[in-house]
Formats: sequence, structure tokens, C-alpha cells
Amino acid sequence: MAGLGDEEFVTQVQEWLAGDRREQPGLSALTLRPGWEEVLGVVEGLKGERWEEFRDRQGDRTRDVVLWLARRYAGLKLAELGALAGGLDYRSVGSALRYLEEAQKQDPRLRRFVRQAEKQIKNKEI
Repeated sequence: MAGLGDEEFVTQVQEWLAGDRREQPGLSALTLRPGWEEVLGVVEGLKGERWEEFRDRQGDRTRDVVLWLARRYAGLKLAELGALAGGLDYRSVGSALRYLEEAQKQDPRLRRFVRQAEKQIKNKEI
């Protein structure tokens, strides 16, 4: 038998429940969030490069895309993101996220990349 909070238990409960997530917001709470590794894997796949290759590259906003997606979909805190990104200060992470928001407004290629990643992440959610 699955224990309370186990992924198997959550899956069983999801199967028992039926409904429209827009009409019953409580159902969305049962959706398991992707973790850092899942978000990173999606971005690496789209980019065609490993994290180590683009993380510190000047002028490449892909690191910030990973941070933004992990904040939004994995629910990680700024300090957690900073630690996972190699020891960035939480304020630096916050600045990077704000910059990425603005950069997406100006750069359609960046905006498209983020949307592709979001789509893949949403498709992976349980």
C-alpha cells in the first residue's frame, strides 16, 4: 500500500478524482511539479547543449531561462535556484529573472524558446 505523500499514492488519488481543473482548482494541487533536473533536461534538449556548456557563457540567456522555468514550474526559491546554479546570490537570481522577463518582450526568438520549453514541461507534469 502506498504511503500518504508517496508519488504512487498521489497517482492513485488522481485516478479516483475526475473533474475540470479550471472549475475545481483543488485538483491542480494534486499535480506533481517537475524538479530542477526535469526543467534542466528540457532546456538542455532544446538547446542541444549541456548545462555546463552554457551556464556561464556571456550573452547567453539560457541559464536564466532555466532559472525562470524552475522558479515558475518547480516552485524553487531564489536562494535554492542560486545554489543549484553554482552559488549565485538570491538577489542575482532575482535580477536575472527580471531581466529575462524584459528580454522576452524584445526578443521573439527567446520568447519562442521559453514557450517551447514551457510546453514540454507542462506535457511532463503528472
